Amino acid sequence: MIVSLLLYAISISLVNYDSESVPLFYNGTTVNITEYETELAADNSKLSGIAIGNSTLNDVQKKFGVSQVYKDNTYEESPDALYYISSINDDNTVVIFASGPMGGWETVDNITITTKDMLEESNIKCTPTKLISRNMRTDSGLVLGLNKQQVENIIGVKPTMVVNDTYVFSTSVQKKMTDAEFDKARSGFTSLSDNYYTLWWYIEARFKNDRLVYINITTAEEL
Repeated sequence: MIVSLLLYAISISLVNYDSESVPLFYNGTTVNITEYETELAADNSKLSGIAIGNSTLNDVQKKFGVSQVYKDNTYEESPDALYYISSINDDNTVVIFASGPMGGWETVDNITITTKDMLEESNIKCTPTKLISRNMRTDSGLVLGLNKQQVENIIGVKPTMVVNDTYVFSTSVQKKMTDAEFDKARSGFTSLSDNYYTLWWYIEARFKNDRLVYINITTAEEL
């Protein structure tokens, strides 16, 4: 499955960021990882009325049509995913909505925009719809065809990692729960001692000839 991480979103806004650079050995190469402590714009996680952390897979099917739910059975916590493809002639845009453990296999926690030729799975039958097109963009403006600098400008931070034509943007920040949110969280985690949690963002962008051909957006919270 072409989903990178299983994460969960809440409403956030863009702020200034601090960073720390650390080395990482990746695919036989040492690369620098810049860890950012920041929040990204919530609009990065919204697409055509579907919002990570708020919308469900059922909401997706109500909007884009009934679609087969795909799951990678090679590992237990694999997400459920809905694959849609543009029914417009000469448009092979694909959008994937997924939900894994963080979304309870119900709430969308991962959105991918890409093209049919970028799919790694040959057995996936995408559901055609005229609501999908190469003009699909997040509310923040992330859309296939942008160049690297445009993507970076929209997301608002430098890439965490760059390996060839793959850019990864990864951030985290501590957030404070409301009293109601804390009571709800403590009902499931009785050992919880304070009302702070960490909000993580992960955005992976892949390019060909300096043009965006794949964007995967996920968020998560950690108590």
